[in-house]
Amino acid sequence: MDFLARAGAFVDRGHRLAGILLVVCLALGGLYMLQLGSNARLNSEMNYLRVTMPVYVVPAATTGIYEPTRDELLVRAFADFASQSFNTFTAETFERQVDEVKGFMTNRMLTDAPAYFERKVRNMQQERWASVFVPDRASFAVRNYTQDGVEMRDVTLKGTLKTIIAGTVAEDLPLQINMTLEKVLVSRVNPFGFQLAQYAEQVAQNPALTGGVPPVMAPTAPDASPNASPLPTQPASGTFDQQSSVP
Repeated sequence: MDFLARAGAFVDRGHRLAGILLVVCLALGGLYMLQLGSNARLNSEMNYLRVTMPVYVVPAATTGIYEPTRDELLVRAFADFASQSFNTFTAETFERQVDEVKGFMTNRMLTDAPAYFERKVRNMQQERWASVFVPDRASFAVRNYTQDGVEMRDVTLKGTLKTIIAGTVAEDLPLQINMTLEKVLVSRVNPFGFQLAQYAEQVAQNPALTGGVPPVMAPTAPDASPNASPLPTQPASGTFDQQSSVP
């Protein structure tokens, strides 16, 4: 009888222990299912952001290569980058900004641009003036075409160019920027996927562009006033042909 009693007590304790373990397993299973549901929702949100969120890669970035699915986003970003680099600066920052843009110029631009930039840097260092370009986003326009088998983009952007001397706005000029971009492969060196092939500026006082020569390469008159447009609309006499056409 004692043996049967002890056996019954042992079985009873086993039943109680099995019940406790079953309750614990059910609780852990419930928590696991809740965690799976939460992870599934997070994955769904991440996939939605990955598909819909545009990614902008800062020039000279060292982590990651991203190829955008929409060219117009990258064209707009490149146009902002170039227009601001050439028109929003101080005497201390201009040379560094131009050096950064040079990494995104075509070989022809790199050949013709240095003389203009060197002259402009000297003028700014002497006169100590700054410039700010305020773009009109609604004026942004792009024309797509193919030239010699290469995809090209003609970009037009309007805005206001503010010349600043001693912390005071000395002049406001309505400015139109025209640039031609050449499509290239996205890479670590060029995350934009475009190169600057031509660049020109036009102010309201002179509706003619700076000839066919990109104004970033147009010379500045030696006695240019510090409150004049940083990219001149009329070249100094005898420096280059206003009607010349250089791609």
